[in-house]
Amino acid sequence: METYVNATGLMWEHAEAASALIVFAEHRFYGESWPCGGEDAAMADCLNLLTHEQAMADYVQLLAAYKESLGATGTNDSPVIAFGGSYGGMLAAWMRMKYPVTIAGAIAASAPILGFPGLPFYEQNNGEAGCATYLYTSILDLSCLEYFSVGVLHDFFSSVLLMGSRASYWDVVTYDLTPAAGSNEACAPLLAQGFALIASQSASSEGRSSLESAFGLCTGTLTENDTDGYRLQVKMGL
Repeated sequence: METYVNATGLMWEHAEAASALIVFAEHRFYGESWPCGGEDAAMADCLNLLTHEQAMADYVQLLAAYKESLGATGTNDSPVIAFGGSYGGMLAAWMRMKYPVTIAGAIAASAPILGFPGLPFYEQNNGEAGCATYLYTSILDLSCLEYFSVGVLHDFFSSVLLMGSRASYWDVVTYDLTPAAGSNEACAPLLAQGFALIASQSASSEGRSSLESAFGLCTGTLTENDTDGYRLQVKMGL
């Protein structure tokens, strides 16, 4: 949670302007927030409690208790705005929909709230044009596993088997973009070509200038430290 807090700025600026209080709450099953008496018991017997519905209910209960402790229980006197990005953005949007009395508004960044099989938006973008959605969704899913815990799930993630071999993070992401995982057959090859081109262009100053222009980055954003192309992908939010 500290990493996210230190990487954000929008809510700090708005909070100061509105004389608002910022509250960051740890998600259940993360950090030290383990139900059922602790990590071992939670992982063994209580994974059914790890749902976004439960997480949202936690936040609603926390807000009610915290506002009461501050003597700020009036909805009109102390409105709450939810902020979030990626999965956190999904939670922020869903909380506004599910708990409109508690959440007066939400700012949800990069939140694929419709990116689920069976929903019209997902099905309409389930072809070659949906490659970016597949990539984003796979990274989101795997990021949840990666940051979930340094214990049980981290060990599972590190040793996950893919097609009979030990898989790295990007092996799993790539697999998620193949026909075997439900993606269009052109998706993984096209993305691999694109990332290879980014890495190639990042190796020279002329190439980096070209990438800055192509992706709308400020002049000088990319430096010789971006020669592997990875930092560019991060800056682009891929």
